[in-house]
Amino acid sequence: MIDKKFWSIIKKMEWNKDFNDKRISMFIKQKKYGDIKTMVSFLDEYYKKENNLYIYINKINESEYEKYLGASDDGLGDIISHIIGNGENVYKSVFNNKKNFLKYKNSYKEKFSYSFNDFLTKFQNFKEKETKTKEIKNFKNNQINSMNNETNINMEFI
Repeated sequence: MIDKKFWSIIKKMEWNKDFNDKRISMFIKQKKYGDIKTMVSFLDEYYKKENNLYIYINKINESEYEKYLGASDDGLGDIISHIIGNGENVYKSVFNNKKNFLKYKNSYKEKFSYSFNDFLTKFQNFKEKETKTKEIKNFKNNQINSMNNETNINMEFI
């Protein structure tokens, strides 16, 4: 997904409006971002950005580590999610100056990434159903091929 498109969707979600994961979840259900393929690409990009921020924060030297990371792993994830939810300028500001991370360490709102849970669950169920359908189709095709092979073998004996 193009960076511009990703940040456009983040902006439409308006996390900093009310920090309401349920509202954003409804935004996703109503497909205001586009089609399912767009959402899958969006989430792929989201997790890349999240990972980049984890890597950046974890590179802070040990003498400053506690000051910046005095949060649990879960808390750190919530801070990072909150930063991304606040948009491109906030996200980039943390990379430009690690002290900007401190602004959010004590004032973040958790649950931005929770907004994606319903979509992820439905998508996973869809993919599992799709996989099972393919497995059944492959099984049936294999059975038919096996029967055809047996028929050919039997025909050779006649």
